[in-house]
Amino acid sequence: MQQFQKGDPVVYGNNGVCLIEGIEKLRYSSSSPAQSYYILNPVDHSSKIFLPIKNEDLTKKIRPIIKKQEIEDILTGVTGEKIDWIEDKNERNACFSKIIRECIPQKLICMVRCIFLRKENLQKDGKKISSTDETVLKSAEKLIREEISYSLEIAPEKVESYIRSVVNA
Repeated sequence: MQQFQKGDPVVYGNNGVCLIEGIEKLRYSSSSPAQSYYILNPVDHSSKIFLPIKNEDLTKKIRPIIKKQEIEDILTGVTGEKIDWIEDKNERNACFSKIIRECIPQKLICMVRCIFLRKENLQKDGKKISSTDETVLKSAEKLIREEISYSLEIAPEKVESYIRSVVNA
């Protein structure tokens, strides 16, 4: 289990990017022993999340945010990580749906790159990607927008143009 420190930016499940505001021993009732908790502060709202450090079911949902260099390496294909376009739409949809369910940023970025490149190639011929592929692209972008925005220190609405500029470089 990875240990985090005060001030670390992390992603916690579907709560998105959070800052670890502190690590404190807390007791929630007089009969229970004090436990260590991460105190998480989601960057997009003012709530606090108290996460017991020893609860593995909850702590496995916390991870460091993806780093700028890793994002750029994936988008430019430097890492060798890539997803090839799957011609069969049912097979492609099953693959993309699995990636969205897993919500692993590296896979999501690879998938966004794959769909984006396909979209660019089709546009050259005056064609479009399917509405299903467009929906998948938007879903994946939504899942990673906040994290990429935080990691790169850019506004969330600039993430799409950033991806386009890196992929086309």
